[in-house]
Amino acid sequence: MHQSEASSLEGAYVQFAGFTFGQASQPYSFMSSWGYMSNWWTGWPNGVRQASYTAVLGGGLSATVSVQDGNSNASGHGLNDSAQAQSWDRNGPIFVANGRWDQSWGSLQVMGAFSNNQPALDSATAALSGDAYSVGMGLKLNLPMLGAGDTLELTANHWDGLVKLGIGNTNLSTPSSGSWGPVNPLSTMSVVNSDGNSVGAQLQHYFSPNWRTVLQASYAVINNPTFAGGVKTREDDVTATGLGAMLIWSPASNFDIGLHAQYVRWDNKNGSTGVKTHDDNTGYKLRVERRF
Repeated sequence: MHQSEASSLEGAYVQFAGFTFGQASQPYSFMSSWGYMSNWWTGWPNGVRQASYTAVLGGGLSATVSVQDGNSNASGHGLNDSAQAQSWDRNGPIFVANGRWDQSWGSLQVMGAFSNNQPALDSATAALSGDAYSVGMGLKLNLPMLGAGDTLELTANHWDGLVKLGIGNTNLSTPSSGSWGPVNPLSTMSVVNSDGNSVGAQLQHYFSPNWRTVLQASYAVINNPTFAGGVKTREDDVTATGLGAMLIWSPASNFDIGLHAQYVRWDNKNGSTGVKTHDDNTGYKLRVERRF
C-alpha cells in the first residue's frame, strides 16, 4: 500500500493576441488528459510554466512556439562517466514547438523540444552539461460510426535526455523515470543522457450522452547508458507497460463522476549480469470533477 499527499496548480494563465503566459497546457503534449492517473506518455498535459505564441495559419493549421521553465519540468535523467545515476535540477529554459492540423476527421500534430541538462551538485562547480531533446507525433481520429463523441488517440515519442517529456509519470509506485537516480555526480564528469521511445493509445467510447469509457495502453523502452573507456555503452534495458480503464458518468454538463483503474509494470535487465528484475502495481481512483 502506497500513500502520497500533494497539491498542484494545473492552470493559471493569461492569453492575448495569440500569446499565453503562465501555467498552461504543455504544447508538446498531444493526448487528452482524461486519465486520473497518467500513463507512459508525455508529462504535464494540464499545466507547465511557459511563455508561448500560437499562430493560426488557416485551413485548420496552427503552430506554437514556447519557452518553458526547465526547473518545473524536471527534464532529464542519465548517467555520468562512472555510471552513477543523476538528475538535472538546475536546467535552463526548455524550448518547445509544435505544428498541428485540425480537421473534421480528427487532428495531427508533430512536436519537438530542446534544452541543456545541467546536473544538480552539492559543490559550486557544475559538471559538464549535455544537450537534450525530445520529438514526437500525435494522431486523433474521430469515430462517429461507433458513437457520438468517440475518439481514438495515438502518440509516439523519442527522447534523448528529456525523459519526462517522453514518458511522463504514472503516479504509482513503480518508477517512471528515475529508478536509477538521482544522486550528486562528481563535478568533473560529463553527462551521458538516458534515451528511449514510447507509444501510447487511448480509446473513448460513449454508451450514451451521460456514460462513457476510456481505455488506455502504453509502452516505453528506456536505455540506461554508461561511459566506459571513452565509449558510450548500453548496460541496462528498461521497459515500462501501462494499462488503464475508466468509467465516467456525467449527470450534468461539465460535471463528471468517474472510476479509474490502472496497472503499471517496470522491467529491468542488467546488461552486465543478465539479472532481470521487475516491479508492478495497481491503482484505483474515484474522482468528482466540476468544470466552470
